[in-house]
Amino acid sequence: MNTFRCVCILFAVLCAALPQRLAAETWGSPEVPVREYTLMIGTSEDLNMVASLGVNAYRALTDLYYLGLRPAVPQKLEPVIGALWQTGCSFFLTIWPHEFGHWTRAREVGGEFVFERLTFPWPKARMDLPDDVSLFSETLTSVGGFEINNLMRRQIMTDYYGKGYSFATLPIHAFIQEIYYPAYAYIVAPLVSGKWIDPEDPDTWIHTMGDPVESSLGVYKNYYDRSVPLSGEPVDPDLVSYYREARTLSLLWMLIDPGLYESARAFGVGMDENAGLVRPFMFGKGDVSWIYGTMFNASPLGYELYLDQHFRVKGNYFSISLRYGRPYDNYGLSIRMPSFYRSEVISLGAETGYWYQGPFGHGVMGEMNFSFRSKGILGATLTAGWKSGGYLLGLPIEKGAYVRGGFVFRTH
Repeated sequence: MNTFRCVCILFAVLCAALPQRLAAETWGSPEVPVREYTLMIGTSEDLNMVASLGVNAYRALTDLYYLGLRPAVPQKLEPVIGALWQTGCSFFLTIWPHEFGHWTRAREVGGEFVFERLTFPWPKARMDLPDDVSLFSETLTSVGGFEINNLMRRQIMTDYYGKGYSFATLPIHAFIQEIYYPAYAYIVAPLVSGKWIDPEDPDTWIHTMGDPVESSLGVYKNYYDRSVPLSGEPVDPDLVSYYREARTLSLLWMLIDPGLYESARAFGVGMDENAGLVRPFMFGKGDVSWIYGTMFNASPLGYELYLDQHFRVKGNYFSISLRYGRPYDNYGLSIRMPSFYRSEVISLGAETGYWYQGPFGHGVMGEMNFSFRSKGILGATLTAGWKSGGYLLGLPIEKGAYVRGGFVFRTH
């Protein structure tokens, strides 16, 4: 936990360094661009906590520059310094939360993800798992990194559609999280390995390069109960087909997501324009508006395709999410309302979900969120829930209760 203590201390210092000025208007009003920074506290196996720390550290660092340091930077150098600062923040707060996703899932199955030394572009690390670890659990540790990227993106976009506004730096960060898996599969892995990742080449599966290959191999071995080919032997067509299918869908499912282009639009927003304030595009006028969204997720059950529906009705936001996955049977439905009750002091939210998964059968989950705002800059948040056994993005596999909470710093 020493690493998390350091992260929490650094995050608190960053929040203290930001301009602190209260908003006199109503909490959560779409006309009031309130800036919030959440310091989430949970167990060391909590992926949602890791994702929240990643998003809010990025939020605090970019605001620290644009709201605090930028006026002191020479005007001629500012465009370069600003671009370097934001690029660095987005890069490191994409890579490091990703690595801690592996660490978190490894601890969940009784192992350790050991950071050996700092290297560029990502740290040198190794996975130490129990000798009797199952193929499912081993694959779970492999997909943990991309789980964090998806969770960070989901947190940003839910907040964006829920409030009806954001600041340009955050959709930009969501854009990076969304493209990370297909960019890794199509660009990063070939560049690092020095060759195109060809699933028909036995060496691809003998000397695996990167999480898309490793997680696909784990799913294949677990589902088909077959071993990898030896050098010179042909690769099983089922393995070739599954990897190509997953890799292709990660790209296509991303390209049909309106949120991708919504996030890309933020690159053209200047921070001098209302401090980078942006508002989402949604279909509909008046009291009812809607937009859909998509998300690709690599899971230990195989790839998952999410189809999300975002609604705003008379200023109240809720979402409905459908999920399909393969090769294991994997179907799910969830309904989320982050704030079904809101006053000047408290906010209550809820989420419920149902799924069927081949290895686990039918399952349900329920979650409540409570947020409190004091008259000062400090607030609090608490999330508690329960789930059946099964795989859900960011939550433990075993059935049981979970809880996380934290402090919320608000500025205006």
